[in-house]
Amino acid sequence: MKILAIGDSITLGKPGLSYIQFLKNYEIDNYGKAGDTIIGIYNRLKSIDLCDYDYIFIEGGGNDILLPLFYEERPLWRKVIDNIINSGSIPSSDIYEYISTWQDIIKYLKADGSKNIIVISNPILGENINNRYNKIVSDYNNELKKMCLKNSIKLIDFFSWQVENLSGNPKLMTNTPVDVERDSAINDIALIDELSQKRNYNLTIDGVHFNSISAQKLAELIEDNLHE
Repeated sequence: MKILAIGDSITLGKPGLSYIQFLKNYEIDNYGKAGDTIIGIYNRLKSIDLCDYDYIFIEGGGNDILLPLFYEERPLWRKVIDNIINSGSIPSSDIYEYISTWQDIIKYLKADGSKNIIVISNPILGENINNRYNKIVSDYNNELKKMCLKNSIKLIDFFSWQVENLSGNPKLMTNTPVDVERDSAINDIALIDELSQKRNYNLTIDGVHFNSISAQKLAELIEDNLHE
């Protein structure tokens, strides 16, 4: 079975860990791109030859929420965010454009004959469910669920699982992108989990990017869907 996995840093696994590392029995091409948005993912999909893939996993949307808010709140991130946008990872203007782009993706893949599609919900943005970010994530995921149901597309609601297992730690990443660059250089699973514990997170290393608990659980949920 050959699989295309496309998404943002959650799929890429830098920083943190990718769920793909825990799917050992499949041939998977990882098209994760740090900072990518749903518009960027759609445009990249159109440049990939999809003929040989049995399944396509799509994860993306967290940056559609995060990039505009970070640009507003965290001046040290602005240059990095400008570079991300200039690379083609343009955030959706609102939830309506976000869902519209998803609909375009599904229409494109179905027209291409790619019927085995698995959508992964947006993950948490911070391990405190009551922060402003996660309230927006919840709204986006609810609309994403409706879109998948309407189009008979499998959705893995990973956000709901994460919500039940949060640390409550309110800190979301850092005020400087330098720390994210440092985290991205860590590849060892044990060191990543140690970093997560040191920072008092349950599921992530910084409130967003996965430790082994999140990565393994998402891989497990994907396995369940592949065997249905």
